Amino acid sequence: MRSLEIANLPDGMYQRIEEQAAAHGTTVSQEAAELLAKALADDDTRETELLAELAAGRAELKAKGIPSISETEIQDMKQWGRE
Repeated sequence: MRSLEIANLPDGMYQRIEEQAAAHGTTVSQEAAELLAKALADDDTRETELLAELAAGRAELKAKGIPSISETEIQDMKQWGRE
């Protein structure tokens, strides 16, 4: 695996990556690599990940008794956004 050094990374950006790494229990390098992988993922992969995140969020809301939108409603909104 190759290494990458990023020169002139703004302090605020580094801090945000560092905070996310701490929250996820990873290193700054691992978190930065994950962020780059997500940013460079093809649209189909990212769409699948986002739908999974939404489904998990809806399940969490449902467990708390909070109503949420359905998968069909999400698909309708996606189609509307493409038109």
